[in-house]
Amino acid sequence: MLAAPRDDSPSSLFSPESWTEKGFDGVQRLPAACRAAEATTAEAEHLALAFLSQDADSVVARTLSKAGSSAASLKRQFEDFSARQPKVKGAAPEQPSVGASLLALVRGANNERAALGDEFLSGDAAGKNSWPR
Repeated sequence: MLAAPRDDSPSSLFSPESWTEKGFDGVQRLPAACRAAEATTAEAEHLALAFLSQDADSVVARTLSKAGSSAASLKRQFEDFSARQPKVKGAAPEQPSVGASLLALVRGANNERAALGDEFLSGDAAGKNSWPR
């Protein structure tokens, strides 16, 4: 029997109790990624930037390297994309609002977490039942 998804409200999905330690580190980097992009709404690409700003030995960086890419290259591509998006001039809010693409991404990840029987969300997609590290 598959585990049921946890509460999929933004407050639950973005709480520290829902994530692995490294995963929540990426979530905590999200406001800084939004400020750098002068965005008031956090979208999926901002979360990608937050995870890609983790250390060079992160699971994300190692996985990209094994796939023939690099975290630095992908980060530059997300930064280029972000630079072309509408900006809010002036001070960006300390806590951006959660955008539709980010919420859909994290809700999908939460459903996948439940289907895999994993306990926590993670930014590395390397849960106990997925691709070996």
